[in-house]
Amino acid sequence: MTSEAVVRTALRALDRDRGYVVPGLGNSVQAHLMSKLPRRLVALLGRRVTRGVPADPVAAR
Repeated sequence: MTSEAVVRTALRALDRDRGYVVPGLGNSVQAHLMSKLPRRLVALLGRRVTRGVPADPVAAR
């Protein structure tokens, strides 16, 4: 999703007094399924997704 779409969704949720919103169908499904998975599997998926991402983006410059 674009940053504009995420902001638009967040602002719409604020207008509707919603404290929790996950923009996008795929993101929503993924966010709700993660709580059902074993923690070890979620940790493994997190490591794979963030592989190669610098821990401190400012220091990576």
